Amino acid sequence: MQKGDLVKCCNVEDYGKIGLILEHDLSLKTIKIYIQDTQAVKTLYSRDAMLYKVSPENKIVLDNSID
Repeated sequence: MQKGDLVKCCNVEDYGKIGLILEHDLSLKTIKIYIQDTQAVKTLYSRDAMLYKVSPENKIVLDNSID
């Protein structure tokens, strides 16, 4: 998961809602997301979110890193 990706929330409060990753802190294993339904910014643990769709910019970076 990287900045700009869409995620699906898996925690109790926001289960099933789609959000956009604003920040991803690898050391604390947290993400800050903007939830589209409630228009709120929340901080969740990375384990409480499931990757829904990779942003096009991140796809290019991933493709270049494989080559």
